[in-house]
Amino acid sequence: MENPAVTVVLTVCDRSFKFVKQAVDGILNQTFKEFELYIINNSSIATLELDNWINELNDYRISYIKLKNHIEFCEEYARKIFSLGTAEYIIWTHDDDIMQKEMLEREKQVLDSDENIAMVSPLVKLIDSEGNYIIYKTPDIKEDIVYERWSYINQFLLHSKDFIEFQTPAILFRRWYINQAFDEMSDKKCEFNTSFDALYKLCINTYPCKMYVIKDKLYNYRIHEMQWSVCENFDCWKYMLNFIKGYLQEYVEKGYVLEEAYNKYFKNIKKRCDRLSFSEKIDNKIISYIGNDISEAKRRSKDTYSFWKDKYKVPGYTAIQGCFLRIEYLIKMQERRNYLLWGTGSGSEHAKIIIDNLIPEMVCIGYIDSYKTGVKDGLNIYLASDYKFDSENYIIVAATTAEEEIDKFLKEKNLEQIKDYMPQFLI
Repeated sequence: MENPAVTVVLTVCDRSFKFVKQAVDGILNQTFKEFELYIINNSSIATLELDNWINELNDYRISYIKLKNHIEFCEEYARKIFSLGTAEYIIWTHDDDIMQKEMLEREKQVLDSDENIAMVSPLVKLIDSEGNYIIYKTPDIKEDIVYERWSYINQFLLHSKDFIEFQTPAILFRRWYINQAFDEMSDKKCEFNTSFDALYKLCINTYPCKMYVIKDKLYNYRIHEMQWSVCENFDCWKYMLNFIKGYLQEYVEKGYVLEEAYNKYFKNIKKRCDRLSFSEKIDNKIISYIGNDISEAKRRSKDTYSFWKDKYKVPGYTAIQGCFLRIEYLIKMQERRNYLLWGTGSGSEHAKIIIDNLIPEMVCIGYIDSYKTGVKDGLNIYLASDYKFDSENYIIVAATTAEEEIDKFLKEKNLEQIKDYMPQFLI
């Protein structure tokens, strides 16, 4: 296509043909038509169906690229994606999501209106594997949002309740800015892994430009068990920690980035890294306990996801991560059928829902709390300082929402060694 206004890149990997077809249809049915579409087949599981279908489409806007071997996400791969095409504006979208028909037109209007806008994205709706809308805490805003230079960084670091994030597959970039961010990240020796989604936005917001959010939900973002984002990655957060520390420090010293925001985020990321590091150690202990064959645990993780999604109509990817090995661990501990929940908040409530539904033979005998006693849902709440712990008779299940509280209590009571017997639900 000669002189397209927008370049669209769709990468296809481990997705069903149904998802890919819906993604491509969403692009081709846009009200704005003057775009070129590059479909990169990165060793897709649906290659044969995809080959035949694209041939049948015979759309002059499509360029179909088949990679001989699967390429993991890396700097070279990212640069290849954003070097495709000739348009000033470019979007890299996903093979399991769906653009609403007016998205590209609305985004292009924003970039055309002000040459200082580097990137634009609408809000998103969450959908499940069947395309049903998921009721979840997606934000609603009354007016479009414009992040001026440095403002996105500070709000990202503070992460207040009203902070609006960009979803990468819905962003239309002014190409120069994303390539400039790549160059800077490369110069800073930044690792191009799953943390890339957060890091390039921080880079762009250091430039004299704007970042724009359209208030309307024009992109359907699919939540399902096959996507990368269902599991937290320790390396990802470790790289985030190093990047935040090294890259933003000079801007804190110059007064562009709020020191309060920087310190708060640095503390939170470090805590998350520590938690994931501990969780990995526990995972290894659990794998050793239940045996190296964890296929049953993987199957249960899918069951957990389906249960969580169908019953509560929410994504539940933290439920997968929390239950993947830990549910299997609880099942194997046949001698302990009773359990106590630490804390009375939403984290313990979610853990109880999962255990009661997936391991009905286990019985919750009460709650442990550091500050209060009483009754919750017909079960006693015991004060932690007064309760006699006997790990041979039951299991204590804790959600990470109470992590610091638990650590402090165990050290005070010289009970830290029993922590290995407290599967942590990452909810």
